[in-house]
Formats: sequence, C-alpha cells, structure tokens
Amino acid sequence: MDKLNLLGKLKLIVKSYPEEWSDVNLVEEPEEFFDFIQKFGGPAKIDKLDGDEKWVLYDLAKYNYDRLTDGSLNKENVVVPEEKTYTVNWTQNSTEYRRDYGEEKYIGADKESIDKRVSFELQNGLFDYNFYDSDVVDRETNDFDYDIFGESIRKTTHRVLKEHYKLFINKKN
Repeated sequence: MDKLNLLGKLKLIVKSYPEEWSDVNLVEEPEEFFDFIQKFGGPAKIDKLDGDEKWVLYDLAKYNYDRLTDGSLNKENVVVPEEKTYTVNWTQNSTEYRRDYGEEKYIGADKESIDKRVSFELQNGLFDYNFYDSDVVDRETNDFDYDIFGESIRKTTHRVLKEHYKLFINKKN
C-alpha cells in the first residue's frame, strides 16, 4: 500500500478517536500504537496490515506525530522518512557448549525504529533467527543478544577453536 495512502487512513482514524490517540505512547511503546491500529483501524482497512507494512506505518506516524495529533497534516507538510537497510547481527547461547550466530536484514527509517522492532519481535516470539549458522563456544546458557550494524560478533574463528581446544584438554585431565 502507498505510504501517503496509509498515512491518510491513519489521519482519519486519529481524527475519529482523538482521546484514544492521545493515550498512545508512540516513542516508548510501539505495542500501544499497534493496539490502537488493531482496535480502530477496521473501517480504514489498516487493522490487518502485515508485519512490514505495520512498521512502515509506525515510522510514518512517528515522524508525523505532532501534525497527526493537531490535525494539521497535509500533502505539503507530510514527512516521509527515507528507508534504509539495517543488518541485525544476533547471538544466542543455546547450550553450555554452543553459541548460535546469525544476521537478519531489516528496512526502516532509523536505527531506533529497528531496535524497537527487534525488541518487539523478541518479546512476542516473532524474531526469525536461523540456528543452522552456528559455532561452538563455552558460555552460559539461554542468553540472547543482538546488535544493529554488525557490531556484536567479536570472536574470531581462531579464538573459538582455541576455547574449544581448552575444553577438550580440560576434559581429558
């Protein structure tokens, strides 16, 4: 769906439900925004948007929040943020001896929006990570971490193999 069309539909909903819109904490809680859309977006047919379209609408609402709230949004003052591709590198300790690594690509307006999206998906069990790209390391279990822009994977293959060798030697002794 066209971004301006999406934003126009959101403007109609905000105009129809101003008190409910004022309760939405858009910056801190994207869940509140999605609940608002789910509850009141039916007539405008934006309550059934797929995951990517929801986040495009979230970014549009975030960048145009004041104009949406006061009703002054129009074609001349609308802000359509430029979309960029972000790489999210993630790691997870799945067992005491196994650490899984991966990378996912996301498209969004800014790093903060991508961070909110990944946090939201993690909390709701929607983060799609691939356990087949993994290496063995000695760490605590059940940790999950992610970084945006590829900043999280710091161990080289040499260090991983060195740790694995130490474990092997320690078990023999």
